[in-house]
Amino acid sequence: MSGPNPFDDVAEDINESGDNIENQAGVDIDSPRAERESDVAVESSMTATSTKTDRGREAETTPTSSETFVEGPTLENSSPPFPYSDAEQKQMYVQDGLWNDFEDLKFDAELELRRTFDVRNVEQRELDTAVVRLVLEQLTPTEIAKMVIQMRGFEPAEHD
Repeated sequence: MSGPNPFDDVAEDINESGDNIENQAGVDIDSPRAERESDVAVESSMTATSTKTDRGREAETTPTSSETFVEGPTLENSSPPFPYSDAEQKQMYVQDGLWNDFEDLKFDAELELRRTFDVRNVEQRELDTAVVRLVLEQLTPTEIAKMVIQMRGFEPAEHD
């Protein structure tokens, strides 16, 4: 793009008239007064939980009756019991219908966590780990073996 800079005339007007930000506002922007006024603007945009004293230090405030402070983690703001790096991703081979039922079960468990316990940050690895733990706690190798035989169309007693 050639030609004169469209802002040259603005710069010339400011230089010729001597009007700058200091003269237009009546305040030197580098003065201590401008800094104090700036501090007041910042303070007014802050929440009511803290205020500044004349010397710029934050003053302690007491919570109002509508504010409640909870020390330590709560169930609602808790995080998964183990980091993602401790999880190990594995494959499972199941029929589509069973996989959908499995996913639905985990989805319903997540809804239960939200509705009953107000836990909203559920990770997939937590649900998967819970399912595996329940299987390990409640099923025996014999029960799993019998299920495999039944899925093949036989009764476990017929195998004897």
